[in-house]
Amino acid sequence: MSSPEQLIQKLRILFWMVLFLLPQVVFANASLACPEIALPSITGSKSPFRYIDAGCDTIITIRPDYGVSGGAITGYEVQSIPYDPPFPFDQGDAIFVDQDDVWGSIINLPFRFCFYEETYSQAVVGANGLVSFNTSVANKASGWSLEGKKNIPDKNFLGEDGLNWGNAIYGVFEDIDPRKISTCKTGGSIRRGVLGAYPCRTLTISWNKVPNYSCYSSNKYWDSFQIVLYEGTNIIDVYVNHKSRCAGWNLGRGIIGIQNKNCTKALAAPNRNTTNSWSAEREAWRFIPKSSPSYTITYYEGMGCDGKILGYGDEITINPTNINAITARLQFTAANGDKFDLRDTAVIVHTEVQKYTTNKTICEAGTYDWRGKTYTESGIYTEGIGFSNGCYDIIYELNLTIGNSVGEKHYHTICRGDNYLWNGKTYAEAGTYYCRKKDSIGCEIIDTLILTVNADYHFYIIDTICQGDTYRWHNNTYTTSGAYTATYQTLQGCDSIYHLELVVADKYESHIEANICDADPYRWRGRTYKESGIYYDSLISTMGCDSIYKLTLSASKSYYIEEFDTICEGESYIWHDKTYTITGTYYDTLSSIAGCDSTHVLNLYVAKNYQLIEENGIRSNQEYKWRGRTFTKPGQYYDSLKTVHGCDSIYQLNLTHVQSYFYPFVRYICEGESYRWRDSVYTEGGVYRDSLIAVNGSDSVYQLHLIVAEPFYSIENISICQGEAFEWHGKSYNSSGIYYDINESYAGCDSTYQLNLTVGEPFLNTTHASICVDEYYEWRGFKYTKPGIYHDEYISESGCDSVYQLNLTQKAKYYYSQSDTICLGESLQWHGKRYTNSGIYWDSLHTKDGCDSIYQLELTVAEPFVKEEFITICNNEKYDWREGVYNQSGTYYDSLTTNMGCDSIYILHLNSSPTYHSKEYATICENEEYIWRGNSYDQTDTYYDYQTTSSGCDSIFSLTLTVMPTYHHTESAYICGGESFIWNNRSYALPGIYIDTLTAVVGGCDSIVQLTLDIAENYYFEEEYSTCEGTIYSWHGMEISRDGIYWDSLTTTCGCDSIYKLSIEFHPTYHFVTESTICQGEQYDWSDDYKDTLYTIDSVYYYQLSTCHECDSLYELRLTVLPTYNINDTAYFCQGDTLVWHNRPLTTPGTYYDSLQTSTNCDSIHTLYLIEHPSYHLSFFDTINEGEIYHWRNKEYTLSGTYYDSLTTMDGCDSISTLFLTVHPRYHFFTNDTICEGEQYMWQGKVYTKTGTYYATYQTIHGNDSIYELRLVVMPTYYIHTTNHYCSGSNFLWREQDISTPGIYYDSLTTIYGCDSVFSLELKENPTYEFYIFDSICAGDTYSFGEELFTEGGEFIVSYQTTKGCDSLYYISLYQHTFPAPQFPIDNICADDQFLYVVCKPIVNSNVKFLVSFNDVSKKNGFEDIEGILDEGVISIPLPKNMGTNYIDPNTYSGKLTLLGESCKQQHIYDFSFDVLYPSSIVIQKFNDVLAVQNEKYNGGYIFSHFQWYADGVPIPSANLSYFYGEGSLSASYYQVMLTRSTDGVSMLSCPIEPIHEGLPNFLPPNAKGFSTIVDINNPIVVLEDENIRAVSVYDMSGMLCLYKTLGINEHLLEIQLSPYAGVYLMVVTYRNGTNENYKLIVQ
Repeated sequence: MSSPEQLIQKLRILFWMVLFLLPQVVFANASLACPEIALPSITGSKSPFRYIDAGCDTIITIRPDYGVSGGAITGYEVQSIPYDPPFPFDQGDAIFVDQDDVWGSIINLPFRFCFYEETYSQAVVGANGLVSFNTSVANKASGWSLEGKKNIPDKNFLGEDGLNWGNAIYGVFEDIDPRKISTCKTGGSIRRGVLGAYPCRTLTISWNKVPNYSCYSSNKYWDSFQIVLYEGTNIIDVYVNHKSRCAGWNLGRGIIGIQNKNCTKALAAPNRNTTNSWSAEREAWRFIPKSSPSYTITYYEGMGCDGKILGYGDEITINPTNINAITARLQFTAANGDKFDLRDTAVIVHTEVQKYTTNKTICEAGTYDWRGKTYTESGIYTEGIGFSNGCYDIIYELNLTIGNSVGEKHYHTICRGDNYLWNGKTYAEAGTYYCRKKDSIGCEIIDTLILTVNADYHFYIIDTICQGDTYRWHNNTYTTSGAYTATYQTLQGCDSIYHLELVVADKYESHIEANICDADPYRWRGRTYKESGIYYDSLISTMGCDSIYKLTLSASKSYYIEEFDTICEGESYIWHDKTYTITGTYYDTLSSIAGCDSTHVLNLYVAKNYQLIEENGIRSNQEYKWRGRTFTKPGQYYDSLKTVHGCDSIYQLNLTHVQSYFYPFVRYICEGESYRWRDSVYTEGGVYRDSLIAVNGSDSVYQLHLIVAEPFYSIENISICQGEAFEWHGKSYNSSGIYYDINESYAGCDSTYQLNLTVGEPFLNTTHASICVDEYYEWRGFKYTKPGIYHDEYISESGCDSVYQLNLTQKAKYYYSQSDTICLGESLQWHGKRYTNSGIYWDSLHTKDGCDSIYQLELTVAEPFVKEEFITICNNEKYDWREGVYNQSGTYYDSLTTNMGCDSIYILHLNSSPTYHSKEYATICENEEYIWRGNSYDQTDTYYDYQTTSSGCDSIFSLTLTVMPTYHHTESAYICGGESFIWNNRSYALPGIYIDTLTAVVGGCDSIVQLTLDIAENYYFEEEYSTCEGTIYSWHGMEISRDGIYWDSLTTTCGCDSIYKLSIEFHPTYHFVTESTICQGEQYDWSDDYKDTLYTIDSVYYYQLSTCHECDSLYELRLTVLPTYNINDTAYFCQGDTLVWHNRPLTTPGTYYDSLQTSTNCDSIHTLYLIEHPSYHLSFFDTINEGEIYHWRNKEYTLSGTYYDSLTTMDGCDSISTLFLTVHPRYHFFTNDTICEGEQYMWQGKVYTKTGTYYATYQTIHGNDSIYELRLVVMPTYYIHTTNHYCSGSNFLWREQDISTPGIYYDSLTTIYGCDSVFSLELKENPTYEFYIFDSICAGDTYSFGEELFTEGGEFIVSYQTTKGCDSLYYISLYQHTFPAPQFPIDNICADDQFLYVVCKPIVNSNVKFLVSFNDVSKKNGFEDIEGILDEGVISIPLPKNMGTNYIDPNTYSGKLTLLGESCKQQHIYDFSFDVLYPSSIVIQKFNDVLAVQNEKYNGGYIFSHFQWYADGVPIPSANLSYFYGEGSLSASYYQVMLTRSTDGVSMLSCPIEPIHEGLPNFLPPNAKGFSTIVDINNPIVVLEDENIRAVSVYDMSGMLCLYKTLGINEHLLEIQLSPYAGVYLMVVTYRNGTNENYKLIVQ
C-alpha cells in the first residue's frame, strides 16, 4: 500500500498526463515566446523532471507544445496576454535619452530580429515610447503631436528626419518627458536589458515612471511600460504597468502597435490606435508574426537522439508498455536565417490505485454523512470510484466511531468578594462555567458550574470640617482627616460596610509686602491704598473656612536733582556717561533702592567764542597803532580777552601794504604824425610822465612811451622742392617767382614785403631685388632679410630730398618631407638613387628663382615576422588557431600582411594524444544513494572520474545516474469562472489542491502529483471616452455616434472571456442666440464675445469659443437698430405775443425740443425754431452788381450798406424796415494744389496731369465775371536703390530696421505732399575672420603683436580691417607667469609661538627660492638668516627662545625677504617688520572680574613702568594699573594690556586674553553683610559684626596670606586693618558651622 503522499503524487502525475494529451496551443507559456519544444509532463513545462503518465492504458497519443518561425512574415496578429513582464522595469542598462522629444543613439541588438519584410541588427529608442529600426533618426528631434494623425497605417507618420515614425514599434507612443524624471524626482529611467541565453534571448526596453509632458503633478501621470523582443520567433510583447490619460494635452492619445517602413501595413491593439484616448493599468499585448514556417519533429525512444526513431509529425501514438522514456526533436530555420535544433525528453510512468482513508469519531450518539450516505453506528465502510487507463482511480475508506458520554451540573453560592475553587480554577463572579474533558474514545464531556454571588453593601460619605472642629459618626468622634469604616452583617451573612472620608480643611493666611512711590495709589483686593500701613481682608474658602489676607505697604520717596553748568564753544561736557556739546536741558532717570524714580536734570549752556576781524593798510615807512601796540609792517596780528563765561574773544587785524600806482602807456605814430596825451600834443618819440594823488594818499604815476615808426621794407629768399607749397601772407605759392605784399605795420604804417621763391627739382632712384628665404640683401650699407619697400633719403644741393627706394621681394624655399616603408630585401628608387636600408635621406634642387628646395625621405625597412608554435592536445580536444579549428596531428601554416605590407608567417606543430572514456549507466529512486568509484551519489547527473595517461591526457570514467522521482511535484492549472476541469477522468469546478499517485514502470518509484487548480481571471477592461457631437468613434469594429455604454468580449490565452466596456459621452456643441434691439444712436455691449466692442449697426454677429471639452460653442447676436425720428418746425410771432406749443406757452424766440416715445420705445425728437417778428424792425436784404444803382423807397443806392425805413409787416407787426444792401464784386478765386506723379487732378470738369497754371471764367448769378485760377504742382515719386555690405556677425541699420541677414529689403515713405518714395536695399554679407593665438609672458616683459604691445597676461583682441572693411579678429590668450609676493604686513605673533609664517601668493608651479635675512637687532635677539625653496606658498621662520623667559623679548623686529624665480629669472626684495607680543600667560585672571599682570617672579623677570588695558582692541579709560577690575564681570570678548618695560622703555601689547566665566570662586555682592567691599586707601579698615564668625583670612593677588584673625565665642565685632597699598584682595570668612564666604576687597 502506498503512503498518502505517494497517492497525492500519483494523482498529480495522472492529472498532467491527461492535461498534456489534450490539444495544445502553439505557445503554452504566455510569459515566454521563444523557439521551444516541450513534451506534455505532469510536472509542468518549467520542471527539470518531465513525466508522461500512461496510466493502465496500452495506447497513448502524445502531442508536444512547440514554437517555431520561418518564411516571409506576411502580417501580424495581436492577442491580450496576462500581465507578467519578464524583466524588472528599473533594471538593465540606462539609455541616456534624457531630453524631451528626441531619439537616442543607435543600439546593437543582441540577436537579429525580423520585422515585417526586413531583418535588423540595430535599432533606435525614442523618448516618447518608440523603438525604430530606421537608424537614420538617431540623435534627432522626434516630434510628439498625434493631433491630426489618423489611425495607423497612416503615411502621415512618414515625416522628415526625426519625424519619420515608420518602421517602428509603439509601446506606448505618447508625449512623455524624460527630463521631468529628475525634476519631479520620480526615480524612473529608460533602460534596456537582455534576458536568457541562446536560443531563447529577449531584449527588453523599459520606460519606467516617466512623467507626462503636460500633466505631471503627481505619480498618477508617471507612465511605465515595456517592449519585449523575442529571439527566433520575432514575437513582440508590450507590457503596460501604468498609462495615464492627459486629456488636455495631445488629446490624451497613445498608441500600442507596429507599423512597417512604408506605413502601408500596421496593427494596433484594440482601442489603442492613434485616435483613441485611453488609460490602462497592468495590461499586456502580444504581436505574433504570420508566416508559413518549415519544420520537422522527430520522436526517439529513450533519453536523447541515439535511440530508435518512433515517428514524425505534430503528434505520435505509441504503446507505452515497454518504453521508459521518449525524446522529441524540433528542427527548423528561423525567419532571420538562424538554424534551431531543439530537444525535450520525458519519462513514461504508470499510475496505481489510490486509496483515501477517513477516520471519524462522532460523540453524543450523533450521525455522520459520508459520500452521500448517513451512518449511525460505529464501523468500517468502503467505496471505490472511477475506472480510467484500465485502473481504479480512487478507493475511499471510512473508520467510524460513535460515543454516548454526557457531562454533570454543579450549583454554588458565595458572598461578593469571596472565591470558589472548581476543577482547579478559582471563580469570584456569578455566572455559568464549563469544564471540558475527554472520555476513553476521545469524545468531549462538558461539566457545568452555576455560581451565585450574593451582594455585600457599601455606603460612602464624604464630609469636611474646619480646623479645630469635631465630627460625630456611628458613635465615634473624629477631629483629623482620614478614611473611616463601620461593618454590619446582612441576612445572607454578607458584609454591609459604611465608609466615611473626612477632610479637615485649613484656615489660610496670605501675606504680601509692597512698596509705593510718593503716595502713588496701590490697588489690592478691590481697594486703593495711598499710605503705608498694614491692611487685612478675609474670605470664606471653598471648604467654608476663613482665609485671611495681609498687606504690608511701604511708601518711598522719588528724587528730583537739577544741575546747571556752562562750557565754551568747542568743548564737550560728560554727564551720566554721555557727552554733550550743545546748549540744552538733558534728563536722566535712575531707580532708587526702593524702585522709585530719581530724576536728574542738567541745564547746560554753551558759551560762544568771539572773533573780531579788522582790515586796514599801512604805507611804506609809516606806523599803525592798534589796541595799545604799534606796527610798522603789514601782517596779521591778534589780541584776546576773556568773556564773562571764561571763553576767549579773539581780535584779528589784517594789515596790508598801501602801494603807489604806476600806469605805463606805449603808443606808435608814423613819421610826420602827432599824438595828443593828457592835454598835450607830441610829435617826437620819447617818454613823458604825469602824476595824481590816490584816494588812500598814494601817488598814481602815468607814463607815455611814444615811438615814431619808420617805413618798413622786407625781402625774403625762399627755396622749396617740387611738389611743395609755401604759405606766405595768407597765400600759397608753388612755382618760382617774385611776389609782393603791402600791410600795415604794428604801428599802423605801410610795410612792404618781397618774396623771392625758388622751386628745386626732386631726385628718385629705385632698385628692384629679390632674396631667398633665410638670405639677406645688402643695400646702401644695411642688410635686409625680409621682403618690403625700403627708402633712404639725402638732401640735395638745393635742399630737396634725394630718395633711394629698394623694392625687395622674397622667393620661397620649399621643404618636402616623405615617409616610406619597404620590406626586408626590397629597395626604393628615390631621386635617382636606390635605397635598401632604414634611414633619413636628403636631396636639394634649385627653383626657377634660384632658391633651394629641400627633399627629405624617412625610410623604414620592416623586418618579416615568423612565429612558430608547438602544441600538444588530447584527441578529444580541439585547438582553435587563427580562425581554424584543428584536432589532428600535423603542421599548419598561416600568413598575414603586417600593417607595413610585409608577410607575417605563423607555423603550428600540433600533436594529438589519445584519451580513454568508459561509460556506465544506473538508475535509483529519490532518497536512495549510489556508490560509484568510492563516492556516494543521489542526484540525476553524469559524473566523471579522471586519470591521466602518460601523455598527459585524461582517461575518463563516466556514470550517467538517473534518479527517479518518488516525491511530491506541484503544478498549477487554470479554469475560467463557471467551467470545470477534467483530471483523472474527474471533473473539478472549484479551486483547490488535488493529489494523485503514480508508479513508474522503470525503477518502480512512486511519484505523487499535486494539482493546484485556480480559476483564471475573466478580464474586465473599462474605458471612458468623450468627444463632440457630430463625430463618429470607432471601437471594436463599431461606429458609435451616441452617448451610452457599449460592451464587447474577447478570449484570453486561457480561453476566458475578456470583457470590454466603453462609456462614451458626446459633449454637445452649443449655439447660443441672443436677439436684442436698440434705438438708433445707442450702443450695444454684447457680453458673450468677451470683448470691449460696442455694436451700433443692424446686423448679425458671431463669436466662437471652445468648451472645456474642446467642442465648439457658437454665440450669435441678432441686433436690430430701430429708427428714431427728428421733426423740425419753424414758427413766427410778434414781439410780446405768446405761442402755445405742445401745451407749453412760449414768449421768447429760440429753439425748443420735445420728445415722444415711438411704439418701439425709441425717442422721437420734435424741434421748434421760434422766430420773433419785432414790432419795430424789419430787415430787407438785396444785392446789386458792382456799378449798378439800387432804388429803395424812392431813394437810390450804389454802395453796400444798411438803410432804414418804417413800415408795417405783412404779419401785422409794426416794424422798422432795414435794408441790407450788398454790392456784388467781380471775383477772382485761386486754388493751389499738388498731386503725385502718375495721378490725375479733376478741376472744373477737366483732368490735369502736369504742373501748370490753369484758368476758368464764369458769370455769377448776378452777371459778374468770376475767374477761377488753378496753380497745380505735380510732385515726383522717388525710387531709390542702394547696394551695401555689412560684416558677418554684425547688424546693418537701414531706415530704422536692424538687419542681420543678406537680402533685398524695401521701405516706403510718404512725402509731405503725400506721395510715396520707395527705397530698396540690396545687402551683401562680407565675412569676418577669427584667429586664436596662445602664448605666455613674464612680468615686466613686453609682448608685441603687430603694432600692439602687451605688458601683462590676459585675454586680448586685436582687430584688423579686411579689404571689405570687416574685422579680422585675433584672440590672443597670453598667460602671465605669476610670481608670488609676500602678504605684508605680517600679523603680530605671540612670544611663546614656535614659528613666524610668511605667506606668499599666488602659489606657482615653478621653483621659487627665498632668502630671509634679519637686521642686527633681530640677530642679537636670536633670529638667524634662512633660505630654501618656497613650498606651498609659506615660509616658516622659527622663533628663538630667551633662556630666562623661555621666549624671545617682545619687540618690533625687521629684515629683508628676497624671492628668486627660475621661469622668468626674476628677483624681488622686500623689507618687512613684525611685532612679537607678550604671551597671554603673562596675565592671569583672578575671580570673575579681575585681570592682573604677573610680577617679575612669574612673568620672566620683566619689570614694567606703565600699563594700559584694552577691551576688544579699544583702550579702557583710566585702566592704567597692573590689574584691571571689571566691576562685577569681564564682558569683553578679549582683553590686552600695553606693557612698558622699565629696562629699555619698549612698549608692546600682550596677546589677547579671553576671560574665563566658569570655575572661579563665587563672591558675595558688595554690602551683602552691611559693609562696603571698596575701601579707601587712606583708611583701609573693614568692620565685621556677626557673632557666628570664627575666623577671617585676607590674601593678596599672588595668593600670599596678608592677615588672619579669629573671633572669640562671646565676641561679635571684628575690625580688619588692610595693607595701605592699592589693589585687590581676597577675604575668606569662616563661620562656626564650618561654612565659608568669599569677599573681594578693593583698596583704591
